[in-house]
Formats: sequence, structure tokens, C-alpha cells
Amino acid sequence: MIHSPGDESAIGRIEYIELTDVGQAFKLGRYPLHFHMIGTVNQSYVKGNAIWNTYNRAVTLHGIHYFRIINNVAFNTMGHTIFVEDAVETRNYIYKNLIV
Repeated sequence: MIHSPGDESAIGRIEYIELTDVGQAFKLGRYPLHFHMIGTVNQSYVKGNAIWNTYNRAVTLHGIHYFRIINNVAFNTMGHTIFVEDAVETRNYIYKNLIV
């Protein structure tokens, strides 16, 4: 989980890694990649990753704006794969991902 008290005070750049057997089943907030209540995140992204066999989603966006999810592969996830949590998140860019 990446969390901070305000805009751009935390930058998360996760790219070209493999995540497997991650997340905690039936536990709220225990997702493989969770960007939580940061606000505007122009410099943050998740790019080119393989996320598979998860126990609780793949990528969760909660209270963030201008985040980029690009060129990832997610396979065999439990629950939503890319989860926009509250529907107040704006200007996020989700592009060219393979979700199976």
C-alpha cells in the first residue's frame, strides 16, 4: 500500500516486475498494489507488470487522480482486477492492459 497525507508527497513507480500469489483473501485493503488516498499523483504509475494468481484484486485506486496503469497483464485474480474504489477518482489513465 502506498499512502500519504497529501498531493505528490508519495511517488509510486512500479514497472516491469512479476507479482504472483499476492494479496490477502477476504481482508479489506490487503491488495497486491494499493494506492490509497494520496490525491494527485502525476508522477506515479504501474507499467509493464505481470500480476497473477492473486488472492485479492490486482491494482486498487482509492482517492487518487492522474494515475497511470499501462501495459500490464493480470491473470487469475480473485475479485476485481483493476478496482476504482469510491468512483470519485478522476483523470486516471488505464490503457493497453491485458486482463484475463
